[in-house]
Amino acid sequence: MDKELTLITAYFDIGRGEFDGNYARGNNKYIDYFKFWARMKNDVIIYTQPEFKDEILEIREGFGLKAKTKIVTIDNIYELFPDMYKRMQEVENDNYYKKYRYIKYSPDNMAKYDYIMFLKTWCMMDAVEKEYVNNDFIAWIDFGFNHGGETYSNEEDFDFLWKYDFEDKIYLQALKEDDNKPIFEIIQNGEVYIQGNPYMVPVHLMKEFYDLIYEAMWSLLDVGFIDDDQTLLLMAYRKNKKIFNCKVYDWFMIFKECGASHMRVKRRMINKLSLKDKILYKYRVFKRNRKYLKGLKTIFLKDYLD
Repeated sequence: MDKELTLITAYFDIGRGEFDGNYARGNNKYIDYFKFWARMKNDVIIYTQPEFKDEILEIREGFGLKAKTKIVTIDNIYELFPDMYKRMQEVENDNYYKKYRYIKYSPDNMAKYDYIMFLKTWCMMDAVEKEYVNNDFIAWIDFGFNHGGETYSNEEDFDFLWKYDFEDKIYLQALKEDDNKPIFEIIQNGEVYIQGNPYMVPVHLMKEFYDLIYEAMWSLLDVGFIDDDQTLLLMAYRKNKKIFNCKVYDWFMIFKECGASHMRVKRRMINKLSLKDKILYKYRVFKRNRKYLKGLKTIFLKDYLD
């Protein structure tokens, strides 16, 4: 039997408009991204800052969906988990951590970005605990999902009620098979195994899912690491695989494969890399390793051989 989903999303301004290069996206861009999929007929629960509430509600109201929209405002997200955020800031500013990451300017290295990525599952848990959810299944979908047509090209295709015959498991999308590579190496390389949205969760498993993510975040912090939700999801999956349905899809294709088969696709990523792409990837990793080792050598010579 098809199960209707309640969608959970959130938008908080963390200054992403000032991020480096391709990572920069301002508030207006995110609002436009939301407009692209906001016509979905499901119940939608949106966590945001008070100043964005009216504009977001107006968008849903424009599609006749005000009654299926709940907006939860939070004045200061950093007050939700102050000890966690403080520790994340300490790691971000730690020189050992900075030198460890190969990709120096990724948002994954930033406390405020990783913190808000952690809050995805907190928003889901909060919605369940406060009984905002009227369905048996919930789905996290990023506020900027699909980046305004990057994958699913026609906004009219989102004019539907998303439901699917889900089994009683948490649905995740893997971009490649889990090869049991150590988490510390995944963080160092900036690799992605599990995509951070969308994912679907039975309401009765939400507490267990949230606890796994919370534990994963503190496990990283305890050993001097931070990373985004993609790594947290992988750690949660490895900890208790039996509660997950995790399959390999192209980027965002779990949406199409699990109830949105009518969606028209603009482009698709390729799961299996060509020989050329594999060589280029290995070359980039080699360059990062060489640069990293060269930096260690410089530090060693300076500290011990002066």
